[in-house]
Amino acid sequence: MIFVSKIHTLLIFNKSTRLKRFFCTKPVRVRFAPSPTGLLHLGGLRTALFNYLFAKSQNGIFILRIEDTDLERKIDFATENLIKDLEWCGIKFDEGPYFQTERINIYKKYAKQLLENDSAYYCFCSKERLELLRKEMIKTGEVPRYDNNCRHMSKDEIDDKLKSGSQPCIRFKLTKYNEPIPDLIFDSIKHDVHEVEGDPIILKADGFPTYHLANVVDDHLMKISHVLRGVEWQISTVKHILLYKAFNWTPPLFGHIPLLLNADGSKLSKRQNDINIQQLRNNGYFSNAILNFVIKSGGGFNINHDEKCTKIFLMNELVNEFNVSRISNISSKIDLKDLDCYNHFEIERMLETNEGTNSLIDQVLQLLSEKYKNVTLDECVLKRDYIKQILHKMKKRIVNLKDLISNENSFLWFWDGQIKINENDAIIVENFLRDIDNIEWTFEGIKIFNKKFAADNKVKFSDLMKIFRFILIRAKEGPGVAEILLILGKDVVRHRLSVALNNFQAL
Repeated sequence: MIFVSKIHTLLIFNKSTRLKRFFCTKPVRVRFAPSPTGLLHLGGLRTALFNYLFAKSQNGIFILRIEDTDLERKIDFATENLIKDLEWCGIKFDEGPYFQTERINIYKKYAKQLLENDSAYYCFCSKERLELLRKEMIKTGEVPRYDNNCRHMSKDEIDDKLKSGSQPCIRFKLTKYNEPIPDLIFDSIKHDVHEVEGDPIILKADGFPTYHLANVVDDHLMKISHVLRGVEWQISTVKHILLYKAFNWTPPLFGHIPLLLNADGSKLSKRQNDINIQQLRNNGYFSNAILNFVIKSGGGFNINHDEKCTKIFLMNELVNEFNVSRISNISSKIDLKDLDCYNHFEIERMLETNEGTNSLIDQVLQLLSEKYKNVTLDECVLKRDYIKQILHKMKKRIVNLKDLISNENSFLWFWDGQIKINENDAIIVENFLRDIDNIEWTFEGIKIFNKKFAADNKVKFSDLMKIFRFILIRAKEGPGVAEILLILGKDVVRHRLSVALNNFQAL
């Protein structure tokens, strides 16, 4: 049997060599195993992504397992939302989802096995005793932990308790373990849990397993080869190794991913709405932008990510360049300004292809239908060619498609056709419409034409600009008129000026 000490001998070379040798020993099977206690946030997404990339880069299997045994914290629809978020990000599982609540009898079976080989024991301590013990330890300055009181009960005592109807939990016997445990990211872990913790509960009195038992049993039965998980679980690894030892099973190789931190250094939380994937999606961020943002800091790739966030790597590129040995063991702070930057460049990237452009147009049409659901927009602004034109002309100014429908840019879509102009303005508009097809429709071409048109029609240039700005966007102040004409395009400009002229002629 290959146990940790023997696996460790595979890891005595340089990092790339040792990983390569370990990968050759068994097929790669990894899992993402979230609890359905909230929305998927950026830290969880990064863990899922690293597992997915590792599996795909090694021709392995990516498994989704839902660790839903904590019924008090379980949230309705959390699993459905999580799967939707993963799939939207392009992270598709090969197996699963497996639900731990559907596997309760399996955990009971293996808890019983630990009882039979004397690696676990029944604990009959009441909640009141445990609370009193906790308070006493705090009072004496000790770290609260179970005192292993029931570990030494005789068989007769246990039988009497069971016959009396007592409902015990099952605790695992911690033993001394000083060997370093290899870690793909931190090199090795050494933590003598036996010295600092009491025996942990592995099966609660209600028959539900705790994380430690269910995790180890599932990883073994699902033939998990590598466990890539958050660094917060690193301290539990020795417990898990001891469980593997008690079952006489070969453990997987572990890698613990450092935390993603907020800009202020605090830990990301599932309850931060601004960093959960569903909220980011609703706020108009693209999945590729989010993926590149979440892996910008912290390594894990043979390529170096651009500090200016100007390069978007697609999923196939991330798979090809993923290198678990290059994941940093230092926590990374994230700045949402970088996400804006990535989103901006994702829009530019999408506009380079017909498929991407059509997707953007569809999304803009959806945004317009939501914002202007009680308003009838002119048909000309709903044409796909017009929206495509707007996207290309505004791409340098926006980080989000929602920027296009902001109040500042409402003139692109909404226009009050009840506008009234006077006779002098009507003459100017009529003359402009007569010459509109002679304009070179570039920024410089429009500027040159407007100056010549003002001179030819004996009107002050500033007055001409005020007339056009008011008619075209119904504002006295705003962008330069040449810029307005260029962005709106000839067809929309012609339409709005024609409506204004027709309104005057109808008086």
